[in-house]
Amino acid sequence: MGRQQLLLRFGRLAVYDKPITKYSIVMDKRLLAEQYIQFKPIHLDIEASIIILRGSDYEELHF
Repeated sequence: MGRQQLLLRFGRLAVYDKPITKYSIVMDKRLLAEQYIQFKPIHLDIEASIIILRGSDYEELHF
């Protein structure tokens, strides 16, 4: 289900009619983020990242 949601998000970005320079997804589970990072948006010319929340801190993984 998570992979399908991620692909739908990237699909929406591909047809969005305004300029996009960066897209970030916020999560609180590193395990899911590591699975998502495998699906890189190679045909979208944008910077994409996953932000993992850790209490009052965060970590950013780039696609």
